[in-house]
Amino acid sequence: MNYQICYASQTTSSHEQLMVDLREILSTAMHFNYIHKIQGVLYFADNYFFQCLEGEQQQVLKLLDSIKKDPRHSHFHVLDERSAEHANFKDWSMKYVRKRSEVKSFFAELGSNTFNPYLLNPTSLERLLEILKDVQAETHG
Repeated sequence: MNYQICYASQTTSSHEQLMVDLREILSTAMHFNYIHKIQGVLYFADNYFFQCLEGEQQQVLKLLDSIKKDPRHSHFHVLDERSAEHANFKDWSMKYVRKRSEVKSFFAELGSNTFNPYLLNPTSLERLLEILKDVQAETHG
């Protein structure tokens, strides 16, 4: 059985540094996650990170400890954690989705004109995961 944890945080990077940081985060995540059989998705927009990680619980929690200490973000908050029957992102060591109109529309339905993952409740979190699972992944080059 898989373990899944989703969290939100805010970037601490300047606008100029942000793209460099995103490339580094994705490169490190893809390599580490591949080796440790962790899958997931990362979404960044409006200065917020949303990430969902899936895999063996001990490996995911070890990674999460490292992520919490990363100075490139703050206001770290776990939105949901659970055992999962199946992985939503099993084909991705780290799927990266750039700012999308589908996500913007979804948050507009929640009453927000910007992406703010702190607004998610369990039901809306599931809907966001479905949107992110269905959209085309981006390359980070």
